[in-house]
Amino acid sequence: MDYSDEDIFNAAKKAVAKTFNVSEDTIRLDNDFRKDFKYSPVSDFKWNEADDMLDYIRDAADRSILKELNSGSLVIITVDDFCKHMVRCYQRNKRKVVNILGL
Repeated sequence: MDYSDEDIFNAAKKAVAKTFNVSEDTIRLDNDFRKDFKYSPVSDFKWNEADDMLDYIRDAADRSILKELNSGSLVIITVDDFCKHMVRCYQRNKRKVVNILGL
């Protein structure tokens, strides 16, 4: 099944809410991952929300987008950045993004 950009965008926003265990209604597109979210403590044995978000970002990316991420030319700071990233990745590899977002 093909999804619209809006479907992917909304599913990505929902994934952020689920990852941080907050209501989707409280998520704003300008929420900054560096300062607007509370993260669980990190240990060698337990990942926190930042690890989960990084996994979503990197797992969805193809080789060229990974190069952008690694070079710093693509930086994902806000929820809007993340949602747009997932839409962009969906346009390149639908199946991968659908699996990541649980659609």
